[in-house]
Amino acid sequence: MDSPIAPSAMRRAEDGPAYDLVSLGLVVLTILLVGVWTTHYFREPASDDMDYKKVVAGLPHIENIPDPVPEDLSKVLTSGGNLKAAQWADFNLRSPGGNEISSQFRDHLKRSLEQEEQERSFLIWRKTHGDEQSRIEASAILAEQDEEGGTPARVYARKWYEIRSAWLDSRDAEKVDVGAHLDFAQLLKDLGMKYEAAAEIEKVRRARPDWPGSLK
Repeated sequence: MDSPIAPSAMRRAEDGPAYDLVSLGLVVLTILLVGVWTTHYFREPASDDMDYKKVVAGLPHIENIPDPVPEDLSKVLTSGGNLKAAQWADFNLRSPGGNEISSQFRDHLKRSLEQEEQERSFLIWRKTHGDEQSRIEASAILAEQDEEGGTPARVYARKWYEIRSAWLDSRDAEKVDVGAHLDFAQLLKDLGMKYEAAAEIEKVRRARPDWPGSLK
């Protein structure tokens, strides 16, 4: 007598079996939609060099591009343009196994980090040497960057490192992949991320105390 009433027993009489059929139909439709979308997504052809060039051509470029326009448009991308190009390359230009990082990603992220460092130095100069309006604008941008934890490329690079590092660590359950960590450390060093590179080297030293090597 005290057992809970089954949901089907709480339906109105006029609902009848049609209620169950409609519910079942909605479930089946949802499964079909997800299945079709997933199949379509994974059947999409991999991005190639032509796709990459189209993406780069549509990104923000530095004003007053020299004439004739350089063949490598990545050389005249803004810091934001280079960051967007790096993000696109990281998602679209991975190797099938996911182990290798594309040179396009490395080059664009490195360029963006370098540009932002120069831009921040100029903002610091403007904060003390510019006119009143310039000092206000520079102070506002610098304060926003400090609140965010750094420039956009620096924040992105730090998050990317955390994800990539955790992924490498997850593969070390049985044996540390020394080569993968060393390659990763070298890439980080090339990007100017010396503290992160040192952290990867430390993982190798803990796993292989006899390892005598060092990064150049």
